[in-house]
Amino acid sequence: MKKFTIILVFLLGISGFGFSAKKLTGVGIYGNLIGSGSGAFGTGLGLTLKFGNFPVLGLEWMFAERTGRLSLSCDYWVINEPLTGALKYYLGVGGFVGLGFLGDNTAIDFGGRIPIGLQIYPVKNFEIFTEFAPLITFFPTLNLSFALRLGIRVHF
Repeated sequence: MKKFTIILVFLLGISGFGFSAKKLTGVGIYGNLIGSGSGAFGTGLGLTLKFGNFPVLGLEWMFAERTGRLSLSCDYWVINEPLTGALKYYLGVGGFVGLGFLGDNTAIDFGGRIPIGLQIYPVKNFEIFTEFAPLITFFPTLNLSFALRLGIRVHF
């Protein structure tokens, strides 16, 4: 029950972030090829919500034996430009917060990220993307890592 309460409070806290002020422009799913967008290494699946260039949110659940991890990344895309034809790139800055669950213990961490991505639009309003993100964890310990995501997004 304790885990459920923490997850519920976490989700309620992020649900109001940016949603009322901005219009949702895209929604999709992604998987982690290496690492995660929240500083931990492991496999996971995420939901991405895009509100223009800010905020670009990733809500991610990581799967692991005897533990789970829920995390949120929030990015501002400073650059989102075409390269050629249907190919675009983006560069951003952002942050992440994560909650890890191990037995009765709960761990929290947070840090910064620099997402660098490639997008291709094979058909109108359908995006396939890959993203490399160097990460710095500030809490609970200072740590450098990276993540590699692959996903799809539908735009409205």
